[in-house]
Amino acid sequence: MVAVGIAALALAATACGSGSSSPAGNTAAVSVAAPTDPLEGCTYTVNGQVASYLPTGKTPHFAAFSPDPSAEAALNSIKSKGGTGAVDTFQLPGGTKLRSGPSSSAPVVGTVPEADQLQLYDPVVWTDPSGQDWLATFIACGGGNLYWAGLDDLHKTDSLSAAMLRNQLNQLRAALPYTQTANASDLPVVLTAGRLAWKAKGLKFSVGRAELISGLT
Repeated sequence: MVAVGIAALALAATACGSGSSSPAGNTAAVSVAAPTDPLEGCTYTVNGQVASYLPTGKTPHFAAFSPDPSAEAALNSIKSKGGTGAVDTFQLPGGTKLRSGPSSSAPVVGTVPEADQLQLYDPVVWTDPSGQDWLATFIACGGGNLYWAGLDDLHKTDSLSAAMLRNQLNQLRAALPYTQTANASDLPVVLTAGRLAWKAKGLKFSVGRAELISGLT
């Protein structure tokens, strides 16, 4: 895990959150806006500058899309009952499918190019009714809607990465809260005033940021 790198970014800038499975049929439109963290190109800045220890973001060139009803249901649930976010960094490999909602039937609205990675900072973590875990995030220069990556999808394209990611999520669930230790963990999130935010007060990093980056070697 790259918890130290994102913790440093988080303390200087902003991070993310999510929830658990949602009530069936609750698909009323919910407005949620992307984080307001400043960008330089498609790279998040820290105190107005691009941090030298973080990768450079690239334009994803994904087409515009609308949220799937499963995304609306998930956001409704987070709005009414709260959700979960992971204070940590995640890497999704080339070939990862990104959907418009946390459902295997939701349209694929982007695929991480084979030569690239998607770097996630503090994503929403969502478990759908079937028990599949999803990571939800806004992508820099990728429009104003959440992208959803499912572990079942990832297992089909990169089983090793899926296993590593599942292990990472399990460690975060078992960890003491970041608010007590300043180490990576899950934390509750809320949807309020049209934005995802940590339930805990005083955290100075935002929910659900990601960048498309060149593949790490």
